[in-house]
Amino acid sequence: MPLNRNVLIVLISLCFTLSKTYSQSLKDLRASGLNKVQHLMYREAIDPLSKYLLQKPGDNEVMTSLAISHYYTNNLSESIRLLDLLLENNKSPDPLWYMYKAMNKHRQNDFTNAIRLYKQCIQVLPKSDNRRAFLKDQILRCASGLEIEGKKLNVVVENLGDKVNTIFDEYAPILSPNYNTKLYFSSSRPESSGGKRNNEGFTDNVYGHNCSDMYSAFLENGTWSNTTALSYMLNGPRNENILGFTNKGSVMYFFKGFTQFSGDILVDTFKRNNDQVINPQYFDNPLKPELGDNDLYFVNDSVLIFSSSRAGGYGGKDLYITTHTYKGWTTASNLGEIINSSYDECNPYLAKDGKTLYFSSNNLHSIGGYDIFKSIYDPKKFLWSAPENLGMPINSADDENYFRLSSDGHYAYFSSGRSESLGERDIYSAYFNDYLMCQEFTEAMPPVFLPEFVNYVLIEKKEVEIPKVEAVQKEEKSLYTANISPIYYDDDYNILTPENIQQLDKIAELMIQHSILKVVISCHTSNGDNANVETYFSLKRAEQLGDYLIKKGVNNQQIISRGCGFNYPMVKMELKSKEKNLHTRFNKRLDFNIIYNQEAGVIINYQPINLSKALLDAKGILFKDYDKGLAYRVQFAATKQAYGGALLSDFSDFVIESRPSNELNYYMVGINKTYKQIEETLLLLRQKGIQEAFVVPYINGWPITKSQALQLISQYPDLNVYLTGGK
Repeated sequence: MPLNRNVLIVLISLCFTLSKTYSQSLKDLRASGLNKVQHLMYREAIDPLSKYLLQKPGDNEVMTSLAISHYYTNNLSESIRLLDLLLENNKSPDPLWYMYKAMNKHRQNDFTNAIRLYKQCIQVLPKSDNRRAFLKDQILRCASGLEIEGKKLNVVVENLGDKVNTIFDEYAPILSPNYNTKLYFSSSRPESSGGKRNNEGFTDNVYGHNCSDMYSAFLENGTWSNTTALSYMLNGPRNENILGFTNKGSVMYFFKGFTQFSGDILVDTFKRNNDQVINPQYFDNPLKPELGDNDLYFVNDSVLIFSSSRAGGYGGKDLYITTHTYKGWTTASNLGEIINSSYDECNPYLAKDGKTLYFSSNNLHSIGGYDIFKSIYDPKKFLWSAPENLGMPINSADDENYFRLSSDGHYAYFSSGRSESLGERDIYSAYFNDYLMCQEFTEAMPPVFLPEFVNYVLIEKKEVEIPKVEAVQKEEKSLYTANISPIYYDDDYNILTPENIQQLDKIAELMIQHSILKVVISCHTSNGDNANVETYFSLKRAEQLGDYLIKKGVNNQQIISRGCGFNYPMVKMELKSKEKNLHTRFNKRLDFNIIYNQEAGVIINYQPINLSKALLDAKGILFKDYDKGLAYRVQFAATKQAYGGALLSDFSDFVIESRPSNELNYYMVGINKTYKQIEETLLLLRQKGIQEAFVVPYINGWPITKSQALQLISQYPDLNVYLTGGK
């Protein structure tokens, strides 16, 4: 039946309208996405640009903008994929594509390929293009990365996790001066009091950026959590971030400004007025934001170090110092050409020794962006040492800022925009195995580089050279009888020596041939200042060996790593002078406890230590004995970061375990042969407020579940006591 002429006209008109609407919708997506990129709203630009490309693939401008957006939101692989498509499908490539691909590779620490791509970009850029200078600097920073990459650094860096960090910007971490379990920081989240504002500080809900508020977080059972914004009377419609504390934490200084570069410094004494209202006062200070003064660090209430781009410096931002006298604040003094460069120096932090200065700089010795550097002032020579890059893994190819040490010198906090971050900058912790002597003073010393303090005498500690110890030769193993010896290590940084690899290769071959086998790798140290830090680092060494076995083909379900620190020495720590080196030689070891049964078709023969029984420590012997048959421990925490609670100081028998199949560190305390004995430890922990603590049974050193325990009651009757809760 033929269509009515009027109906046909309506249908044609409807199709034209739909087509026009569809076309307009695509135009809107394109315009919206590109506009957001122009306003640096990269995360918000991804959705409209991606939707547009699904309908209109091949738009070079949109693909470029989307690649840039993925770069700035840490999706580097997708950014590289888009850039590769652009480079492959265009005969005349845009230099921007080479530059952003190089920057992607740079942030992935692929310094060699980044250098190649930076050079390709320079080749296609006109000689008059200002970006050539930036690219040449980036090549030099990649060269620094290649040099630094091979250096040893005995430190572990961890992201504080999603209870603190978000996809937005977290920065400026400062530990509470009174509680090492409380951390302050700033964050620009959507719920911030100031809402969204533009670069001039005016409200802009379309293209504005979130203002920052001040937050606090608490460390509970090894995990940072309970993140809350500070009082609305401190956080307001501007950007706020904490600058520091004085008077033993009774005075807090914080910045408040409509932009991060101009504003006021306020003082809060944690007191309330008669109406119980927080009443922060303005701080009379010598900084002049209009000259580029910012990044203020309080050495104390009368000494300030800050960065500034004021005229008369060495270029970019420089570090300055000023002191308060009875006449007021002195004229700020530049810290000099050794510290400052023609690039930017910012975020100063002076250690408690009064002479070790940490700061961030994007000079040509950085890996990329801002890196954290250290310089030490010599009061005898009146000179700073050449700034030293703290190296990887503290620094990355992105920006590292706001470095602050803990009071005891064992760890630090800083912000970083590295590619592993959840979004923009995240807050990270760094755990140092080597005690940082610059923090050894109970009270902060006065800055020794100020003229009024140059005669101040500091006691220098001499480093004791520890003699190197040759690794013990391992015996060969046969197919059915495997002779297993501990791995001894002298160098904390280098466990995987050629000789140790030979032993590991034999264990890997054995476990691949006999997949029923399991292994617990326990690392021990000889001594140290902090049991928590030593135990944590010993876990990381054990994990190194576990990772090596996995790379050789061992199933990760066959491995548990255990850090024991110096809690279970094999040789007594206090020996006569002629035998004093033995505790270092034999206590710095990695033990292998291979769990097997008759079905394994192999016998494990552990090689004993050939020493007099008088030299052996009962704790080490006990540790080995508890890996036979049934034993119990109490688990009191499972964290992704190092446990920072004070609880560990109450126990000298704790260990940390990890499994390659997840990211958790399991903190265990106590070790007993019967449930009644371990129950005492469990009750003690619960009295201390650790209600989530529970008992874990082990058979031959390997943890078992309740269902497994039920099957083993006939062989180990005490498991019945465990399963009934001691009843």
